[in-house]
Amino acid sequence: MFTFRGNPLRNASTRAWRKALTESGITNFRWHDLRHTWASWLRQNDLPTWVLQELGDWKSEAMVRRYAHMSVKHLQPYADPLIVRPIVETRAKPQKSVGADDTKSPTRPAKPRLYVVR
Repeated sequence: MFTFRGNPLRNASTRAWRKALTESGITNFRWHDLRHTWASWLRQNDLPTWVLQELGDWKSEAMVRRYAHMSVKHLQPYADPLIVRPIVETRAKPQKSVGADDTKSPTRPAKPRLYVVR
């Protein structure tokens, strides 16, 4: 239930509301979309599914999943092995010679290489 100054809103689709939607560029707005947003934000902030189910008054966990987009934190263990870390190679000081490539610096790190961390 939405409230304004402590009183329940009986009608939120006022001229002011429609004007705000138009000025913000929101089209095809449905009040029900706010339920999806609310549930998604709570779930992405690690609210347990069973708590969200009670707060949203859903009858089953399957319904919660339809409304609340899962947090991506559960994917972290699978993504960790793909961390890219730069490898800094120390290079010997290049000897100056006629026509030497001055763009290579002994202090410039080597290009990062992709490797799997185990």
